[in-house]
Amino acid sequence: MDERSRDTENQRFYVLEKTLVRSRPVRRKKLQNFFNNRITKSQLKDLKYKQFEPLYQLWLEYYESLMNLAAYPDDRLLKADYHGCLFMVTDALNPSQIGLAGILIRETRHTFQLITKADKLITIPKEGTTFQFVFKNQVITLFGDGFKYVFR
Repeated sequence: MDERSRDTENQRFYVLEKTLVRSRPVRRKKLQNFFNNRITKSQLKDLKYKQFEPLYQLWLEYYESLMNLAAYPDDRLLKADYHGCLFMVTDALNPSQIGLAGILIRETRHTFQLITKADKLITIPKEGTTFQFVFKNQVITLFGDGFKYVFR
């Protein structure tokens, strides 16, 4: 028995058949949203309106420079960045949203998220909603349906 075990120890086995490596389908990674990764739901409750007042002042400066550059301001209304703008909902499919106002802190493809003076984060759908804001004593009206397909 000792001789047999010695023989098997010294033997080498070679595989002469080619092995097939199955190609696995490439899994698409889920797109990560910067806002979702950085701020948790518990932190969303801690957001304060006063934190975004400086953003509103910056937005006023930005919007003024944007309107000074445009020969036809209507062309730039849909492409402007409204993060920091003080929006008011004047018409909506949901009547309970009419009259809500706040600073825009997040825009998604179909919604705006505003923070109100009562430190509440509200989500307003763009579809069927009319927004207004005041700039240099002019009331500017934006239709949410126009923003539905414009995502920056």
